[in-house]
Amino acid sequence: DRFALSQKANDTAPRCDGHDWCGGTFLGLRRHLDYIAAMGFDALWITPVVEQVKWRDRWNGTGYHGYWAADFAAIETRLGGEAELRALREACAARQMLFMLDVVANHVGPIHSLAQ
Repeated sequence: DRFALSQKANDTAPRCDGHDWCGGTFLGLRRHLDYIAAMGFDALWITPVVEQVKWRDRWNGTGYHGYWAADFAAIETRLGGEAELRALREACAARQMLFMLDVVANHVGPIHSLAQ
């Protein structure tokens, strides 16, 4: 969410305040893979991609960081969704780059009551 926006014209858009989604997507990242590879990197380790809680709090903002999972079986649509995630994985494979997903299984969004 912090690296590159989907559309080339928007890459210079003002960045977010640090507590919110910034607009970066899988497509934006895919557009910059040659740049990343040219710096000598042969692996890409991206943020947790599972769907995050939809609300924001007054201290930490939103779940942009991937640590407030709401659904471990769904891909966060703000990042681009499942098809774009697969396209990013395939683009990395075409460049012989390792593609690694960050998974944070011990942090979930505080969306469940103790009664549940």
